[in-house]
Amino acid sequence: GELAITEVEEEFFNPASETVEGLYRLRVPEGAVLQRFAVDRNGQMVDGFVREQAQARAAYQAQVYRGSTDDPALLEWDSPGSYRARIYPIAPGEVRRITIRYAEWLHPTQDGGRRIYRYPMGGGSRAPHVQELSFQANVGRAEATEVRAGMGAVVSGGQVELRRSDFRPHADLFIE
Repeated sequence: GELAITEVEEEFFNPASETVEGLYRLRVPEGAVLQRFAVDRNGQMVDGFVREQAQARAAYQAQVYRGSTDDPALLEWDSPGSYRARIYPIAPGEVRRITIRYAEWLHPTQDGGRRIYRYPMGGGSRAPHVQELSFQANVGRAEATEVRAGMGAVVSGGQVELRRSDFRPHADLFIE
């Protein structure tokens, strides 16, 4: 219907010869509610929980600076619709995964008929370099008579799919 639930899974690879901290930025559409932040630990996704900001930051930094193997992560609110995360450790040659999920109501456009979904991807000089992108949307329950998608996404039946490699997004992905 009118509710969009977006789940993003991202992988971070460390090509360096030493352990590093991953820095991650996330934008969500206006009015979206963050539902999940999870980081992999030994192959299992571990969900985060809410803590007071100063306490959470101090606990994260204490674990990072003592070389903890507890796999700390810290998600912080920057501004409306903008979050940043720190993930530690990412060992040499290793991959770390994070999962973010948010929900939002899709409101009709001013003409009253269309609903537009926007997946924030950035653009301009601050756009991240994306090695592999696989985007899938199930729009079958949206009760739409016609679906259009940007960035060359393929619409077939109730599915929207987009696959891209080695690119820097120039705009957000829109589905109408």
